[in-house]
Amino acid sequence: MFHQEPEFHWDKQFQGTILASLYWSYTALQIPAGLLCVKYGASFLLGIAIFGSSVLTLVTPFIVRQNVYAFIILRIMEGGFLGLVAASGVSLISKWAPVYERSIFLMVVVSGLLWGTVFANSLSGVLAGSSWGWPSVFYFFGVQGILWYLCWLYFAYEEPSDHPNISKAELDLIGKHWNTKLTLRDIPWRYILTSIRVWAIIIPNFTDCWGFYTFMLSFPTYLKDVQNLHITTIGFASSLPYVVAGIMCPAWGYFIDVLRSKRYISTTNARKLSSFIGAGIGAIFVVAMVYASTATSAIVIVTIAITLSNLTASGPSTNLIELAPKYSGILMGVGNFVCNITGFISPEVVGAITIHGDDIRHQWAIVFYITAGVNVLGMIFYLCFASSEKQAWADH
Repeated sequence: MFHQEPEFHWDKQFQGTILASLYWSYTALQIPAGLLCVKYGASFLLGIAIFGSSVLTLVTPFIVRQNVYAFIILRIMEGGFLGLVAASGVSLISKWAPVYERSIFLMVVVSGLLWGTVFANSLSGVLAGSSWGWPSVFYFFGVQGILWYLCWLYFAYEEPSDHPNISKAELDLIGKHWNTKLTLRDIPWRYILTSIRVWAIIIPNFTDCWGFYTFMLSFPTYLKDVQNLHITTIGFASSLPYVVAGIMCPAWGYFIDVLRSKRYISTTNARKLSSFIGAGIGAIFVVAMVYASTATSAIVIVTIAITLSNLTASGPSTNLIELAPKYSGILMGVGNFVCNITGFISPEVVGAITIHGDDIRHQWAIVFYITAGVNVLGMIFYLCFASSEKQAWADH
């Protein structure tokens, strides 16, 4: 590896500001993203999101060397572009996925996010440690995103009926049961915000994200402080759960769709089963972290916990497509806005609990109990009130 001296000397607080700046705009853009899908189309919006964030990534080395505050502004802009991705992606799935293939569609997307994270983290380390230095990370992923956008322009269409080469058999398989041409005036906000079925999705999304952010942001610290794992091993240990989850998610999505298509289980119960396995059984393994006596046992347990938690994507997240297919982008925007609030709250809670050096293992036990409890509460609410039946207001 090529050794380089640090180019920038920022304290931890300022580093935190730089990292958080992207999430400020990312979270703020979730609900507007759903509205923009209605106005401009999800395909166009997703393309612009990736293209815009890729261009900003490409120019990052130049900007950060000019002015660090300009870099923060760039990060905020990048978060704004990325904030458009979730709503536009779900909106497209609602239009393109056949009724009995929605689970596998969404789970493949989740798997791609997981594998992409592992790949990007691994490759970033290799590039940053090479003679090309850290700027090569931004050049590589910036160019990659722009090339993806060029392919998107050629291959992507808003709706199946827009595709010039689609066959009638394919159109019949996908089906089309609603008018996707909307205006902002068509959105039934009163029904959306007062629907118990919608809140049955939003609340477990919030609780699931609590666990996601707790482990994603804090698990490396746990391995270092509690299990005394060496820094060179923490990277691998932190990536392993997402590798396994990336394999299991499509398999689970396919399994759920088979159960639904063969009428072994109703769609509502299929979604509830995913929530129970992911959040309920997953919570047992979160609690088991309290009793992990070795680094190896902790890694195995958290791998199972994170894998199970990702299976909930075929529960509440897929469920929102079924409640109101043509408003799925808006529902995703609202749900993801609430979900990402946990990205600000959870690390603060973990930090407040583990701030003292005395009895660090007991402090982390409290973190795991809280995380498990939050997940179970969300699951219970979902099991009580969720439904996959299309809502009456969905055709307004």
